[in-house]
Amino acid sequence: LYTSYKDLLEVMQWAYQQGQRHWCDIGCGIGRSCFLWTWLFPDTTATGIELVPERLEEARAASRALRLERNFWVEADFAASATALPAADI
Repeated sequence: LYTSYKDLLEVMQWAYQQGQRHWCDIGCGIGRSCFLWTWLFPDTTATGIELVPERLEEARAASRALRLERNFWVEADFAASATALPAADI
């Protein structure tokens, strides 16, 4: 699923204005929405959950390169009943 930057910005700005401070992206791929959230709003954190390890490694490498230290990455099958989702605002 691909969400345009325009739509992401609208949702993120609304969520931030509502007081939300932790973003969780289930099926985050390479972490695009997590990067955007923590870059736009410096007092926030984000967790990306992804099944494919190669995508997570790319997200982790980009986090290091961009020095976005408030992004957290979890390798998990979010469809599995044993996967516990993190607490998040949105």
